[in-house]
Amino acid sequence: MPLPEADSRPADRRPAEHSPNEGLPPFVKTWRQMYAIIAGVLLLLIVLFYAFMINFQ
Repeated sequence: MPLPEADSRPADRRPAEHSPNEGLPPFVKTWRQMYAIIAGVLLLLIVLFYAFMINFQ
């Protein structure tokens, strides 16, 4: 069985170029903003759980 050639794609087919913001939800513009939202939510959860722990001791 012969081995396939290293690049058997036609010359006119190039790999698709990806935008740097691909995969983001529509309400977020950049990855930096997405990471800031995630960090903010995690910080809020830490504060809330700490407050519950202190309140229900």
